[in-house]
Amino acid sequence: MVTWLQSYLDLGENRATWAYVADALIAQNIPNKHNNIEERSRINILLQSWNTKTSKLPKDLKDMIGIAKKYGTRLEGLAFSKEIMKEMPAWHHIEAAETGHLHKEKQSKCLRENHEVKSVVLAPKWNPLVEQPNDEKWEPNECPENGVTFKNRITTKGTLADAFRIFTEGTTTNNLPDQHPQGKEDINEVIIYTDGSCTNNGNDDAKAGAGIFCPSNEDLNRAIRLPNDIPQTNQSDEITQKRASKDSQNTAKNGKTWAL
Repeated sequence: MVTWLQSYLDLGENRATWAYVADALIAQNIPNKHNNIEERSRINILLQSWNTKTSKLPKDLKDMIGIAKKYGTRLEGLAFSKEIMKEMPAWHHIEAAETGHLHKEKQSKCLRENHEVKSVVLAPKWNPLVEQPNDEKWEPNECPENGVTFKNRITTKGTLADAFRIFTEGTTTNNLPDQHPQGKEDINEVIIYTDGSCTNNGNDDAKAGAGIFCPSNEDLNRAIRLPNDIPQTNQSDEITQKRASKDSQNTAKNGKTWAL
């Protein structure tokens, strides 16, 4: 029955003939509360906000709709291509319940009856006029030999059938993901110089230490003497200056600055 559902949701040019018959039967058998919805506006119960009387349908269709509801078949994705958006029904859009009242307006009736408008989008995630994620500008990271490149694209592409998911749960959102850098305008560049040294390196009287100098913020300056219980070597002072530099970076970040 899941394969039937998949075939039914293939809304492309090569859609099976039986699926169109199923649409007609489903659209004809609706509850009384939906009688005000014109038949021409009833396109697909999985794309729109109206329901059907499954008790009046043939058993196969009843079972198919039951499977769709049981396993959470619905439109789902972080973002969708404009081609997918434009395939969505204009009237009783399942993701735009807040605009349902527009269906009764004279202008809407004119669009349906005189201009035969059937598809349009309203909610931000479904609106091609709203700025959508630009996946094409995302460059994949370098992939090691025999590795698999992670495709960091979030936009569902293809046809409307590609936007359906099964085995879903919970609620969805029509808000687009925020892909803009956060707080970039508040970030300042801070230059920090670091170095370590060891006098008499390799001898018993060796002394090691490290220093940090920040021209723009003297509070970040550090002069560090390695404790006697740490080996007094060049390697020790290099590790110390790197650790101290990292601590200064953290201090700078907490002050809404970056240390480089």
